[in-house]
Amino acid sequence: MKRLLTVFLTLALAGALGGCGANYPTIVMPQSSAPSSAAREDTAEDEDAKKPEAGADREESASRPERSSEPESSSEPESAAPEPAAVENSPGAEDYRYFVKDSAATLFEYHGDGGEITVPAYIDGYQVAALYETFQDNDNVTSVTIPGTISTISDDAFSGCTSLTSITISEGVEKIGSAAFQNCTGLAEVSIPGSVTSIGSYAFDGCTALTALTIPEGVSHIGNSTFADCTALAELTLPDTLTLLGDTAFTGCESLTSVTIPGSIQTVEAGLFTGCSSLQSLTLEEGVSEFSVRAVWGCKNLVSLTIPKSVTKFDTSGAAGPGAEVNLLTGCPNVELSCYEGSEAALYAEEYGIPFHLL
Repeated sequence: MKRLLTVFLTLALAGALGGCGANYPTIVMPQSSAPSSAAREDTAEDEDAKKPEAGADREESASRPERSSEPESSSEPESAAPEPAAVENSPGAEDYRYFVKDSAATLFEYHGDGGEITVPAYIDGYQVAALYETFQDNDNVTSVTIPGTISTISDDAFSGCTSLTSITISEGVEKIGSAAFQNCTGLAEVSIPGSVTSIGSYAFDGCTALTALTIPEGVSHIGNSTFADCTALAELTLPDTLTLLGDTAFTGCESLTSVTIPGSIQTVEAGLFTGCSSLQSLTLEEGVSEFSVRAVWGCKNLVSLTIPKSVTKFDTSGAAGPGAEVNLLTGCPNVELSCYEGSEAALYAEEYGIPFHLL
């Protein structure tokens, strides 16, 4: 009877211990930092010799990484990562931590020495498909080349990298996330490929050393304040593929002198060029249908504003609320409109006494 009672208690204890293992997500580390298979086998053999059922569960629980090492916004599978392809690591891959999603790697931490770097295209056999706040506030990186395997440069990927002076984005990258390069105050050169279709809000906000920028054909979306306060930006080219240009996208770009808005843009929003104190010429191409007077508010040196026939709504609403209207001359005292007879722009100019000539 005593022997039966002992066996019963032993089995009950084993079952209790077997059910207490935590269920943590898997973070995949570079192979050089993973424990060897021999070490895992030795541990398993030792535990099996002591208590087969409960010991195996304790070994499984101990081998899981801590939950705190995973980025908060990622949602990792609870099963093991898929087997990688037989591809060699790209140079410098050992300087990164990553997690695996949809059989591809997302880099979420860089711990290298900085300087001129090329982001790896492959790590431990996985293709690198995204960056996740990887270099945020890193003061040591000076130049970056991003491979075309990466489809998304995530939000804040390089924000606050004050020593970064040059970025080369390879063909294949499709999206630049919000605040991706915000406050990179040393950034003077950016190469954006035609594969990019979207540039998020605040992506280059506060890049005060950026002097010239060509947005390539293929980009359709530029968010709010994307290039706000790029105070040295003097040359800007916008593509005919652009369909959405967020308000305040270029506010505070005080070195801009001349801009042409392509006809693919339907609405020129309020605040778009607010505070661009050096802007002298703004041309809207045929196809634009709505123009807000407050788009150029505070452009005190604007002397030429060309409005096409396609503009059927000349928005004069003011910031003071419903019923308030804005006289363009208040914000742009030296402006002259170029417009068409009978157009909304001509009617507005006549009503408010703004100098204009007919095209």
